[in-house]
Amino acid sequence: MPTYSNTSPPTSIAPGDVVTVWNAEAPALGSASSQVALVTTRSLMGVSLQVKFSAAPAAAVVNFEIANEDVDSSYFAVDILTFTGAQQVLRSDQAGITAKFARAKLVSHTGAETITAIIERC
Repeated sequence: MPTYSNTSPPTSIAPGDVVTVWNAEAPALGSASSQVALVTTRSLMGVSLQVKFSAAPAAAVVNFEIANEDVDSSYFAVDILTFTGAQQVLRSDQAGITAKFARAKLVSHTGAETITAIIERC
């Protein structure tokens, strides 16, 4: 996937939908994944991020970010997934999310492993 861009509309996800935002990729440090638009419902819904490396990295940090406006500077971390060499897969489940957009952001990574990340509306 390319680095963050809001020049075209993001994929929208409703409850039960899953979108792959990185697919066995090697993003540059500081790069954000594709963003997804979170369909608004009458009740508070959850959103999840699952990150999987092709092999357990020596160390890596991936932020799970949300925003109400699809502007790079509006995104903030609701969770920080820290890989310490033993983990190959980590998941973050966030309940009661009212934000309109979500994405992943690679903060640090030591190694050459590729990353696959999915965002799910639950």
